[in-house]
Amino acid sequence: MNKKTINNTIVFILIACFFAIGITGYGQEKFIGTFTSAAAGSGWFPIYAQMIIFMDKSDKVMITHTEGIGSIGNAKRMADGEVDFSLLSDSVALRSYQGIDDFEDEAFTDLRIMYFFSPMPFTGFVRADSEINSIEELEGKPFSYGATGLETEKIFRQLFEDGIGIKVKNFDGDMAMENEAVRANRILGYFRTGCPETGIVELSQTLDIRILDIDKKYVEKANEMYPGMYNHYIIPAGTYKGQDEPKGSLAGLLGSVSTPDVAQDIVYDMLKHGFTDENMDELKNNFPGRKDVFTIENIAELSLSPSFPVPLHAGAVQFFKEKGYEVPDSRIPPEYK
Repeated sequence: MNKKTINNTIVFILIACFFAIGITGYGQEKFIGTFTSAAAGSGWFPIYAQMIIFMDKSDKVMITHTEGIGSIGNAKRMADGEVDFSLLSDSVALRSYQGIDDFEDEAFTDLRIMYFFSPMPFTGFVRADSEINSIEELEGKPFSYGATGLETEKIFRQLFEDGIGIKVKNFDGDMAMENEAVRANRILGYFRTGCPETGIVELSQTLDIRILDIDKKYVEKANEMYPGMYNHYIIPAGTYKGQDEPKGSLAGLLGSVSTPDVAQDIVYDMLKHGFTDENMDELKNNFPGRKDVFTIENIAELSLSPSFPVPLHAGAVQFFKEKGYEVPDSRIPPEYK
C-alpha cells in the first residue's frame, strides 16, 4: 500500500468516525426516523416543517421530513412501515385503527396518537362570477370535491352524493391543476383542508371568490357517516379577501401519530423539545392565522379526550403527565412504563 493510499484511508476513517459521532451523540445512538406530513402545496406543510425542526433538537432523534400524500395515504404508509411519524386526521386515525371503510380488514392496532393540535376545518369556495350562492346550486356544475386521492375528496364526495343528494361534475387533478382549472374557468371552485388555506388565500389575491357556507345540518349528515368525528366550525369574516361575513364549515382534528416501534423515551423527548413555551411563541409569530392552537393547554385538551378509541403513544402519556395533565386510563397503551 503506497503512502497516498494510506493517507486516503486515514481520511476516510476519520470522516466515518466523525459522522458516527454526530449520529450517536458521543455514544448515545439516535433514532433516525421519517416524518411525513402534508402535500407541499398545503398550508399545513410549513407548519409541520417548523414543528419538526423543533422536535429534531432532541438528542435522541434525527428526523427527515417528507411530503405527504393525504391522511389516507399517510396511514397506509404507516401501516406498511414506510414512515415512523405522520400527520393524520382524527377520522382517518380512527378508521385505520379499527379497520373500517378505506381500511376494511386492515386494522392497524399499533397506531398511536402523539398529539392533536388543531381543528381541521375545510374551506370551499367558488368563483365570484359563477352566481353560485349555496352548496345545493353546485348540482351538475364543474367543481372539485378536493385534490384527487386526498381525504378531502373522499369526505365531500360522500357528503354531497350520499348525504345531501347532489352530484357535481368532479374534476380529477392535484392542487396545482385545481388552481389552473379555476383560473381558466374550467371549474368553479374546490374544497381544501385548512383555514386560512394557503392556496385559496393566494388565489383570492388575483381572482374574486365566494366562500361556501356549510350549514349545521350538513355537519349532522357527515356525522351520520362518521359518528362524532365532525364539528360545525365558523370561518371568521375577513379570513379570505372579499369574505365580509362569517361562514359555516366542517371540521375534524389534525395531529401526529407513530407506533410502539418508536420507543417511549424518544417520543417523549421529541414532544419535550417541540412544545416549549419559546417554540409555541415562535409558531404563533410565524403562523398568526392559527396562533390560538399553539398552546400546550389547547394541545392537551384536543389530545386527551377519554372517548377517542385510539391509544396515545407511551411517550405522549409520559409528556402530558409530566405537564400535570390527567391522562384517561382508556388512552394509555399497554406498552406504557
